[in-house]
Amino acid sequence: MSTTSSAQRPISDVETAARRVIERVGVPTHERATVATLESEGLRDADAALIESGCSDLFALGHVVHLRALELSEAAATLAVPTAPVGVRPRADWRRIMRTYALGIGYSLPLIALGLGVLVFGISLWGSPQLSAPAKSGMALGVLVSLVVSGPFTYAMTRRIFYYWYQYDPRALARTVARWTLAAVACGAVCALIAIVWAALAESPTGFTVALSAVLLLQGPIWTCTSALYVIGRAWMGGVALVVPVVPLWLALRAGASPLPAHLIALAAADALLIGATWWSLARLPARSVPARDPLPAPLMALSVGGFAAWGAVYYLLLFGDRLVAWVTPSGAHFAPGYETALELALIPLVFAMPILEFTLIRVAEHIEELQDEGGLADVEQLGVRIQAVLMWTVGAALALYAGLACLVLVLARATDRLLPDNVGAAVQHGAGWTALVTATAAYGFLILGLGIGTVFQLVARPWMLVRAGAVGVVVNLVVGATMRHGSGPQAAAYGLVAGTAAFALMMLFTWRASRPKIAQWWAAT
Repeated sequence: MSTTSSAQRPISDVETAARRVIERVGVPTHERATVATLESEGLRDADAALIESGCSDLFALGHVVHLRALELSEAAATLAVPTAPVGVRPRADWRRIMRTYALGIGYSLPLIALGLGVLVFGISLWGSPQLSAPAKSGMALGVLVSLVVSGPFTYAMTRRIFYYWYQYDPRALARTVARWTLAAVACGAVCALIAIVWAALAESPTGFTVALSAVLLLQGPIWTCTSALYVIGRAWMGGVALVVPVVPLWLALRAGASPLPAHLIALAAADALLIGATWWSLARLPARSVPARDPLPAPLMALSVGGFAAWGAVYYLLLFGDRLVAWVTPSGAHFAPGYETALELALIPLVFAMPILEFTLIRVAEHIEELQDEGGLADVEQLGVRIQAVLMWTVGAALALYAGLACLVLVLARATDRLLPDNVGAAVQHGAGWTALVTATAAYGFLILGLGIGTVFQLVARPWMLVRAGAVGVVVNLVVGATMRHGSGPQAAAYGLVAGTAAFALMMLFTWRASRPKIAQWWAAT
């Protein structure tokens, strides 16, 4: 990796110009300061069009460079390494930690917004008390299957657009979002056709068939567009786009509208809002005059994103495979409200604890860069020790936050049956529902441990390590869950979840122990 400063290179593009401005004056406070810095570098109006086509003079170029310099400065502030006098241990920069936490929670913001919608209105895009039992089963199964089949497209797309985002290539970024979203929609359409045939052969109720096929068709853009908005820093738009249709849906249901058509119309409206928000956000990115990077050839694309695509499917199977075991039987799919309530409650602390793992990526990258700058990257043992220390405190912090929130959820669930609308909280107060809730909270703790270690392998572009461990977890999840369900009913599928996530965490611990000496070489290869 080159450590050449931009001050040693001629200014030939916006990226170099922005970095030169930051090196000369720090974070530019005004466009005029940026223009003055460019002038001090010897640039004139005639040079503007050569650096960025369409810039008629230095002031037009300064506007583009100023925006890019602000973006780079913001990223540098997030990744900045705190300094301290020699021999003094640096104190935690809590503002930086909270900024990173907010960045991480942006990925879950749409889910948080939907959860708030459930608490306020008692419904979501995917369910309400007015739906018939077959329609509830169809929508619930459709959401789970769409997560699994869209996961590869979402993870592969996110991997590519992160690259284009940091390479300041908005045209390639927009092209990638459009292509992968269309691929997810096409896959959803194929799955919808398969679902229709399957339901017809099983003689399923019409409500189940319509709900399942429609959700499979409509869900793809929701997952891909929310991921794209997160990468470009517009996650809040995803949350708004998923909440806004809930209001007219709530009003329509109160007015006596047919529940299933109302839900599907609201879901289509959410699709339209998300696609529109994504298009608008991408269109507002500063355009570059240079041609967009060409997409990778198919063989190279498979090598670049194949592991991440596989991890997308394995991750969602590990997370939601137990629900498929609980709901799907030889006689068809039957939604289990008590089990679903328990699992949704257990997800709440997971959603708020996972963003801490975002800091794991940042600190590991910093330690690697520090050793590289010091010329000590060859000391693989020191690198492994440093990374292991980072894992211990960041994953430990995530587990501590998760444990506190999980205990709070358990106390609230046990104390009141009005935790959720329509008294569905009563389903988890005692008996099998309570057992499923406690078991699921333990399972998600194991998941945090495994994913925390897995962040290192994502950073060094080795997702197949995660895929291998996750595949073992999925097999254990399904086998144990199906075995326990056969004798004890749907709620016992949670035992498969805890067994699968524990196997995943154990596999990741063994993987880290075996791979620690290779981290430096993998980083160099990356």
